[in-house]
Amino acid sequence: MTPQLESLFSFQLALWNGWIQLTCAGFNAYNRLLLNQSRLLEHHHTYFRCENLIPQGADWDDHYGKRLHDINVEKV
Repeated sequence: MTPQLESLFSFQLALWNGWIQLTCAGFNAYNRLLLNQSRLLEHHHTYFRCENLIPQGADWDDHYGKRLHDINVEKV
């Protein structure tokens, strides 16, 4: 083969190798994204509150200073 064709083939080979490495890096990043998302969803009880913290009404063991959503009548 002529040296011009050999240099062209080596250039094309370098382009294809770079393209393959780029796509492999993209797939690995997407795989890491999916793994981290699945780990986050497995431990949802540590990141989110599961119980209802707002009381539904007056109760015997509710105290005025504990409930933040109440209106302070003295300041109104």
